[in-house]
Amino acid sequence: MDTFSQIVPMRFRIDEAHLRNLAVSFSKFAYEQDCLDFLECMKRLSSRDHPENPPYRRLNTVLTALAPTLAHPFIVVRNVDTQQSERQMLVVGADVTRRPKPEQMSDLLYEWGNQWGQNSFAKVINGAGKDAHQRLLDRLQEPAQQWQEIDAASLFLNLDAGTRAGYRAIPSVLGSLLAGKQSRINGRIVTWRLAQDGDAGLAVISNPFRAEFEDEHPITHVKEIKTGTFAYKLEFRLQTQVGSPHRWLHLYVRCSRYVDRHLRDANWNRDVSVKVGINQPRLSGWGWSPALVTLPLTGGVTNPRWQDDPAQLLSAIKARDLVAPDSLLQAPPDYRVASSRSMYDEYFVLHAEGLKPKHKVKTGFDFAELREVANTVSDILGLELSAGQTLVADIPIRQMYRPQLPLMMYGRGELEEKKFVKKQPQASDEAREHQNRLERQKLILSALRRAANNQRISIVLCCSDTISQKILEQEIRRDLFMEMDEPWPEHIKLIIPPTPIPDTLLAPLDQGQLNPLDHYKKFPIRSDRQKYLAEWKAQMRAAFREKTRAWENYLNRLLPAESGCVLALIGLHKLDPKKTYPDQHIKGAVRRACNELGWASQMLFLPLKLDKKGVTTESKARAHNSVVDLIYRQTSLVYDRPYGLYLKAGIPQEQAEHLHVIALFKLRKYEPRMDYPMAVRLCPDGTFQALLPHKPQQWLPFMEARQELGKILMRGKRKDIYLEKDAQAHFAAQVFTKPYNEPTLVLFEAQDWRNRGVLPQFANGKTALKDQLDLTHVKTFERVYHQRDFPNLRIIRIRTLGSGETPQYFAIQEDDEGIKEDKDLGHLTGFIDTQVESEFFHYLSVGRLPTTAAKEQRGKPGLYKTDEGGGIAFKHQTIVEFVPFFLQEKDNPQAWCHIPHFLRISPGWDGGNIILPYPMHLAKCMIEDQLCILDGGLNEEEV
Repeated sequence: MDTFSQIVPMRFRIDEAHLRNLAVSFSKFAYEQDCLDFLECMKRLSSRDHPENPPYRRLNTVLTALAPTLAHPFIVVRNVDTQQSERQMLVVGADVTRRPKPEQMSDLLYEWGNQWGQNSFAKVINGAGKDAHQRLLDRLQEPAQQWQEIDAASLFLNLDAGTRAGYRAIPSVLGSLLAGKQSRINGRIVTWRLAQDGDAGLAVISNPFRAEFEDEHPITHVKEIKTGTFAYKLEFRLQTQVGSPHRWLHLYVRCSRYVDRHLRDANWNRDVSVKVGINQPRLSGWGWSPALVTLPLTGGVTNPRWQDDPAQLLSAIKARDLVAPDSLLQAPPDYRVASSRSMYDEYFVLHAEGLKPKHKVKTGFDFAELREVANTVSDILGLELSAGQTLVADIPIRQMYRPQLPLMMYGRGELEEKKFVKKQPQASDEAREHQNRLERQKLILSALRRAANNQRISIVLCCSDTISQKILEQEIRRDLFMEMDEPWPEHIKLIIPPTPIPDTLLAPLDQGQLNPLDHYKKFPIRSDRQKYLAEWKAQMRAAFREKTRAWENYLNRLLPAESGCVLALIGLHKLDPKKTYPDQHIKGAVRRACNELGWASQMLFLPLKLDKKGVTTESKARAHNSVVDLIYRQTSLVYDRPYGLYLKAGIPQEQAEHLHVIALFKLRKYEPRMDYPMAVRLCPDGTFQALLPHKPQQWLPFMEARQELGKILMRGKRKDIYLEKDAQAHFAAQVFTKPYNEPTLVLFEAQDWRNRGVLPQFANGKTALKDQLDLTHVKTFERVYHQRDFPNLRIIRIRTLGSGETPQYFAIQEDDEGIKEDKDLGHLTGFIDTQVESEFFHYLSVGRLPTTAAKEQRGKPGLYKTDEGGGIAFKHQTIVEFVPFFLQEKDNPQAWCHIPHFLRISPGWDGGNIILPYPMHLAKCMIEDQLCILDGGLNEEEV
């Protein structure tokens, strides 16, 4: 009998009735134009050569410290009616009665504006700009900050109007209903408390509890069982689905982990977060709430300080100060209870979410625990979990067993276990395994040669120590299924320099006469700090160029002058945070040198560690990940042609033989400022090509496109990497409308393409069109296209977890006796979303449990590759949603959704499934790999 996996999405269907009489109050920043007018005057009168913005983040830091009643302080939101951005503050639920009053806001803003002028424009406001500054202060003294009151039900009925405040307010106001309530989870009673959660509004967090975790001694590597402090954290998001009349409240369960002892080392280049409970008003007259607020510490552990220095502003308004950060980090548990030592507040220092230290309360919980949390939230809110339905997989479990899958869907570990030669009585097990290894080797070498376009391949291995060099060579051979004494094939050459990398090449970027630790220094005046930062930036640019030239000269001497594909694996050293600053890292310079030579490159940190048993598990995993990223991902290798995968998906044979799959990808970042699209195409022969915006008519071989992208970033011009929305829409339109003579499926991720008018048709609202392509807003296209215009085209939109777009879930399976039990999904599993009730077909894809997580559940800890967790550090894969927007008349939408579902594979990855389909994953990684070369800075004329 066929058995099918089942899941329960952790979402609640809500309507207007659930939200009546729930108060919401928001306030637009009333002095925006006054600040802009003052800033414009200062720009005219000041000779400053760098941009200046009002210090809104500092204002928000102090507001957060003063007002735990806020769901969030002033954040930038876009008003869809006016097409303008505005700053908005939010309060919900019972805290509406305790929100900051206009007079209180005016007092705070006056001091904020006064310090802004004194800190940034001291000379100007004491001279020609005096009147302009006084006008600003006079305006800030007027209590103009007003609150707009509304109930959550009204916001719900107008979700997509104005600043779309309902998407932030409704999850917050429903979450507030849990405050003070108790639940039984995993045998313990927890009490829920509200916590500010950044721009998203309010989260819900439990009281801290103690639990065991596993720690490893950094030198002896002996594992010890210790006890630590943890808390459950619940996040809520309001989401819609295209074409559906329903609205969902998504629930996410996370784990907060508190620092229990002297914090001696912080996560690399990350601020330390502190949750603060304010047990009495920080300033007389201000409202009070038991909600926790999150305040970041910057400066690392060597020179910790509250971000944006709120002490000066708190002092000016005579508010109670915050605890000194250095004292807090020396003994975090001493400040968790309100006392005179903690200045009558509570402080909880958080570990960054991740996998260290190992502990029994995981970042992703067991399904039984998730179910308990979901059910208790359902009971408290009076909402039905998942509309009372369970989703059942559309493919039986047995059809997803490895022998039933095409080679295209195999990972590296699965290929290692595949038996090409069956057991025979006359052959020994050793002989049979030898033949199997040769078959695997033949397959991988053939795939590598195909990916390299039949060019000769040189693998350059550069290390600073012989032990790491030996380990990496072993790993290279293992990942090519070669023995250590086996000769290299004639089309592959391993090049190992006769001497280690010189220390001068591995040294951090030269700091010159500057002290990198002055980044953490408190300068007496702002102009001194600005001068230091400008000098530091100039020094780093010069050092970056010098380091690039040195590495290019060194690498160029290693390789004979011959044509072919070059793959470089280079071991670097971590920076010492006590002596250097993060942007002194040389990775960007090394990658830029490789780009200049046309080499693909992969870096890893050395040395690799040894213990009594040999190479440590962590070091071996890092070596393996680096090697497969270089040999598999950098070359876009796949084990087979995709034809078998398309047949498995249910595509007719005549289409499967000629199908092209294109992933349209866009990377949008704020630091560095970037909005850059590209496309990657999987061809029927199993090779990949890429399309770049500056050459939109020419598909390039994948490795050639990587070099071309490197050249664009090496120019360092902002206009090349930050494309305006019209240019992005035009590039997408070109991809959609190319004259495809063969079946073509275009995949794209929703999050950045549908927003800000780039491709508005693909949003969930009224603009959504089925089986039509609306390009009326794109110059030179300017019309709506239909199926008859592009008879070979299909388009599927992808949504991932993102900002809460797809739900978390818990899984249920049936055993042989028909009893349902919580059990992880052992296979890539897909579900038709029968709860959506839309004319659009919705398919939900869930990856299988990562290999290392499965080992851990059996008591055999492994090492996660954490960059594919799905946006949140869950142990269980999150849901990915596929929606066909454009199909042909006789197409089966389920079969076409199976293609991106089945393409959630990475040949070089041993654990579970990747989040994005492989062509899109390759596009994402290609851009992200090259970002480090921007560490050398953008060209001056583009800043």
